[in-house]
Amino acid sequence: MKNQLDALCVTLINLNILAKPVDRSIFERDATLVSDYSVVVGGDGTNQAVTLSRLGRQVGVCGSIGNDHFGQLAIQLLRECGIHIDHVTISPIEQTAICLVMIGANGDRNFIVKRGACDSYTLADIDPMIYGSAKILNIGSVYTFKKLFGKDMAKLLHQAQMHGMITTADAMYDSYQIGAEKMRPAMQYLDYFLPSYDEAKYLTGETEPDKMADALLDYGVQTVVIKMGEKGCLLKNRELRLEQPAFHAPAVDTTGAGDNFIAGFLHGILNQWDLEKCLLFASATAAISIGAIGATGAVQSAQQVLDWLKEKHITL
Repeated sequence: MKNQLDALCVTLINLNILAKPVDRSIFERDATLVSDYSVVVGGDGTNQAVTLSRLGRQVGVCGSIGNDHFGQLAIQLLRECGIHIDHVTISPIEQTAICLVMIGANGDRNFIVKRGACDSYTLADIDPMIYGSAKILNIGSVYTFKKLFGKDMAKLLHQAQMHGMITTADAMYDSYQIGAEKMRPAMQYLDYFLPSYDEAKYLTGETEPDKMADALLDYGVQTVVIKMGEKGCLLKNRELRLEQPAFHAPAVDTTGAGDNFIAGFLHGILNQWDLEKCLLFASATAAISIGAIGATGAVQSAQQVLDWLKEKHITL
C-alpha cells in the first residue's frame, strides 16, 4: 500500500550495550564497577525510528544484520518497539553491528564500535518496494555506510522523491574517510538535512552557522537544520531563517540527543506544523531524551513532550 508507513529509516542496526559511570582511568584498573547498564537496539536512524514510534508514528527500518544471536535480539527489540522490519536483510557472512557505550558521571560518552553487516550494505541490498512505501525516507546518517554514499545515495534519494517521499538525513562523523566532496551528489535530493555543527563544518569548510547553511543550500539541500547542542539550532532555507535556543535539562546520558531531535522534528513535519513549531517540539524531545540512560530510554509519547512544553508555558 502506498505510504503505509509514516517514515522508513535507512540505518545502521546494532546492539548498544551501555554502562554508567565509566571514567577516563578505566584502563588503569582490572575491573570497573558500574551502577547502571542497559542493552538496547541502536544505530543513528534506528534511534530515530524508535523515538518516532514512541511518538505514535508507524515506522520501519531498512538495513542489515548478521545471522547470529545479536541479530536475533536486535529483531526482537525492534518488534517490541513497534518497528516494521520487512526491509531488514540478513547477511550470511557478516556479524551484527555492536556498540559499547561508556557513559561518564556527567552524561558524556565514548563508543567502541563494530559495524559488522553495515560495512557490506549497498544500494543493491535495498528492495525497490521501499519507494513510495512511506511518507518520509530518512537516512539515519549519510556517513553510516561504507559502500552506500555519494552517487548511490543520490540514486536512492532521487527515486524516493520521484515516488512522492519527503527525503531527510543526518550526517554523523565520517569514520570511513569518504570525504565531503563525494557526498555532495546526494545533497540535491534532500528536502531536510540536519547535521550537527561539527558535521556541517566538515562538509562545508565553514565555521559560521549561517555560512554553513548557505553552503549546504548551494549544494541543493532544500532546508538545513544545524544542531548546535547547548547553543540550540539554526534552520535556514531560501525563504526563512529561524533560531531555536536549547532547553536546559539535567543530563543523565546525552547519547542520541541529536537522534531524538530529528525524530521530534520529523513528527512535526508529518503533522504539517510550521517549521517554528517543528523546532520547538524537536528541542523539547531532545531535552527529555537526556534524562535517562540510553538514546531511547526517556521519550515515551507525543503527549509527554507536549506536557513538558506546557510546564514551560509553551503551547503548540
